[in-house]
Formats: sequence, structure tokens, C-alpha cells
Amino acid sequence: MRRWILGSGLFIGVMSVLNVLCLQQTDGFFPYQIPASLPHHPEWECAPLSQTDRSELLEILSQPFTYLGKGHQCFVFESKDQRTILKFPFHSQLIPPVWMRPIPLLSDLFRTHVLHKRQGKLHKDAMSYRLAYERLKMETGVLFIHLNRTQNTLPPVTIYDKIGVQHQLPLDKMEFIVQKKAEQIYPTLAKWIEGGQIDLAKRGLSELVALFALRFERGIEDRECVLNTNYGFLEGRAMQIDIGRLRECTSILSLQEQVEKIWGVFEPLTAYLELQHPELADHLAWERARYEKPIRSLSSPSESTLAE
Repeated sequence: MRRWILGSGLFIGVMSVLNVLCLQQTDGFFPYQIPASLPHHPEWECAPLSQTDRSELLEILSQPFTYLGKGHQCFVFESKDQRTILKFPFHSQLIPPVWMRPIPLLSDLFRTHVLHKRQGKLHKDAMSYRLAYERLKMETGVLFIHLNRTQNTLPPVTIYDKIGVQHQLPLDKMEFIVQKKAEQIYPTLAKWIEGGQIDLAKRGLSELVALFALRFERGIEDRECVLNTNYGFLEGRAMQIDIGRLRECTSILSLQEQVEKIWGVFEPLTAYLELQHPELADHLAWERARYEKPIRSLSSPSESTLAE
């Protein structure tokens, strides 16, 4: 009995170390860990693509994708032409850890007490992706979402993981998101400032404020408003990159509540602009004044003094 306990402990220790090493090398992306099946959820379904949109999607998926990074909900891959992002939601949280699987009792406890809670989170994420696709498509750049598994409708896609290993992934059997690639806010603003494209930077900031205003108008809130990683610019337009925390607003916010939420999120950006380019900080302040008093016709600070 003692020998069995020691052997089990050694096995678990070795498996845990190997698991940690693999996670460090690959960021935890293991295609073979994708569950063989997930329940079909009718509420996750979206309208089918038009023939034109489907042709565009197939053309995008015909190129290889290279590992770009890992967010809070998804592994992220970049297309060869660097114009499109392919996201795969995490599923490792739905599978017992490697060291637990040989022990039936622990695996059963995992499925009973942990899996139900994690499936609830997966449902919230899926509904957030659907909100982005159906109601904020232009503002998020989402081209396609595949949340329920299909048969013989999608081609396999070639991806290269973090260590350069090639995989052929059967997209019919996977949940994924196809999204236009945007550049993050701070590097883009720095590039515009360095290049003397101040008017372009001002338009970008105005677009960013308008994005938040539009989302409130449509009754949608973002539970994780982090400007430096979750938002960006695509061809001068503001775009929400992270789409995993969108929810229907439970109540209508007053104008003052909207202002407080937006400029609470914008506070780090305001501080950055005050140091790097005060003229852009003034423009952002002008946008706030215009937002707070929409019935007033305010002149841009580039045309007159900042509105009081």
C-alpha cells in the first residue's frame, strides 16, 4: 500500500512538472485537448452568411495563421497577410487537469463541482461574441463566429503554434471567431504623433468616444474596459478588439453616468496625452464637453478656445 502511495505521488509530481513546462512553451494551446463534443446551443446560432461573405471567409481561411498571443478568453492567431485574426476560445477549463485524469474519483468530483460553473462562464462568453457579431459588427470588426459545431461546411485551417509546430485544425469541430485586425491605441497614437498626423489622431480620438456613445445607445456595456489592450484603430476608425465581456445593460444610464463611465476609462489615456501631446489632451477634453452638452454647438479647440 505504501509503495502504491509513493508511486502515485511520484507520478502526479512528474505529470505536474511536465504540464507546467508544456504550458510555458505553448501558452497552454493544445489542439488535442479540444473536447470531442459540446452541447448544441440554439441560442448561440447566428444567421447564415451570404454567398459573398462566405466566399470572403473561405479566402481568409485558405491562408496559414501564426500564433500571436493569449487573451483572457481566447488563443489568438494572425493571418499570413496580417489583416485578420483567428480566435479560439479556451476549452482547457472544461477538461480535468492531466494529473487528475488517471484518478476516477477526482475526475468525477471535477465534473460534478467545477464543470457546471465553468460551462456557465462559457455561455456568457458565447452570448458576448454573438452581441458583437450581430449588434456591433462594424465597431468590433467581427466577420464570422462559429459557436456550434457543424459537419462538412468548413475547410481545415493551417496554424502554427507558439513554438512553430504546424497543425491542421478541423474548423467544423471547433468554436472560433474571425475578426479584422486592429492596431492598439497607444502605439498607433504614438506613430501618428511622431509622423505629424495630428488631425488623424484627433479623428481617431473622436471615433473612440463615438464608439462608447454608440454602445450605450444600443444598450450594451463592456465589463472590461481596458483601453491599452482591448481597443484599437483600423484604418483610422476606433474598434473594440476584445469582445468577451459584452452584456445587455440592465438599466438605462443617465447622461451623467455615461460621462463618468467613459472618462473613468479614458483617465489613463488623458494622462498619457497631457505628457506626450497636450493638443490632443485638449481635443479629448473638448469631446467630453461636447458629449456632456450635446445640444450646444461647440467649436473644435483647433478652431477656437476650448469650450467651457
